[in-house]
Amino acid sequence: MQLGHEAKNAEDAQDAYSQSVKFYIQAAQSYPQDEEATVTFYKVAVEGYWYMPKGTKLRDIFVLLNQIGLHYADVMKIWQHSAASRDRDQQLSQALAFAGRCRAAIEAGKITVDDVVRPKEWKPLCKWGGKGIVYV
Repeated sequence: MQLGHEAKNAEDAQDAYSQSVKFYIQAAQSYPQDEEATVTFYKVAVEGYWYMPKGTKLRDIFVLLNQIGLHYADVMKIWQHSAASRDRDQQLSQALAFAGRCRAAIEAGKITVDDVVRPKEWKPLCKWGGKGIVYV
C-alpha cells in the first residue's frame, strides 16, 4: 500500500494498489475465519480499492465487504476486548457504514454495482482523483 501512496504517477499507483489488494486478500484468506486479522486485512484490501486512481467496480468491493460482515460475529466472540479493538471496530464500522450507504443508493437507483464508488469522506484522500467515480 505504501508504494501506491508514494507513486509518482497514476499508473504506478494503480499497479501498486492493485498488488496491495491482492496480497491483503491472500493474507485474510490465510487466517482462520475467527482471527481478528482476517477482517482487518479485508478492510485494508477495501481501502486499496478506494485508493486506486481508476477505482474498481462496487461489485468487487462488495465481495470483500461481505466477507467482513460474514466473519465479524465470529471474530467478536473471541476478540471483542482485544488491545486492537478500538481501532479495529472504528475501521470496520466505516466499511460497514459504506456498504449500507451503497445498498441504499442502489435501492434508490442512484448507483449500480457496476459503478466505481468511494466513500465521500475519502474524496480528499485520493490524490489521483479518477474520472467517473461516485462518492456516497
